[in-house]
Amino acid sequence: MAIFERIEQELAKAEVEKQDAKKELQEFNKGEDGQWLAELKRKLRKEEGTEAQQASEKLRDMAAPPT
Repeated sequence: MAIFERIEQELAKAEVEKQDAKKELQEFNKGEDGQWLAELKRKLRKEEGTEAQQASEKLRDMAAPPT
């Protein structure tokens, strides 16, 4: 029985940690850094990255074997 109780305690602790992590993630996403990250991801998906990123992508495309 002691093993079962210990497993239940560990599970409860893990659930609390999971909820804390979810709250921290939500706070990050709503904050300035989270908004900045979302904007960067949007720009990169639209191929609006920096010149260095665009040049790097072109080099990768040129180095890739033809399909």
